[in-house]
Amino acid sequence: MKNDSDRVKSDPFTGREQTQYPSPPHKNNPIGQRRSFGVGFGKRVYVSDICPETNEVRLSSDDAAVWRESFRVRGVNWLVPPEGEIVCGVRIRHSRRELPTGTVTPDGDGAIVRFPAPVRAPTPGQTAAFSVPAVGVVTKIDCAGPREIAQAEELLHLTGVERIFRVSVVTGEGMEELLAFLNGSN
Repeated sequence: MKNDSDRVKSDPFTGREQTQYPSPPHKNNPIGQRRSFGVGFGKRVYVSDICPETNEVRLSSDDAAVWRESFRVRGVNWLVPPEGEIVCGVRIRHSRRELPTGTVTPDGDGAIVRFPAPVRAPTPGQTAAFSVPAVGVVTKIDCAGPREIAQAEELLHLTGVERIFRVSVVTGEGMEELLAFLNGSN
């Protein structure tokens, strides 16, 4: 085992010497990882569970042990807090593709995320992003010119809006279509 003098390194920013100690196992081993354990097992093993309270990382030789149908996220920052369960795209981990149909249920300061089929290795401490289709509304079309309307629609498209409604409260134009959409009829 190394003594502390072997662990002393110079901080590249301050130049001060500091002792480096290994991180707890649960900090460097996300669920689903199968490499870099520093020990040979003779077969593939995966991190299947992390217990930071006891500083334990549980391993399994069964890849199925890292698949989950649901997980909980904490500290959700809702732009618009939902009133109940929502169906949306969910992206877990920065390198994963978005999974198209997750069900997200607000739960205190977080949310419970469920999938119709298991997903591989959602890990505590990693991010989850929820995406719902965005719509845009161009208002006052009764007094705006075609150029202004086109410019507003272009800006909405640049922000990722998938559908745009043109409405006028004065003339009522476009209101039925917008209301039908908001009520889930369109």
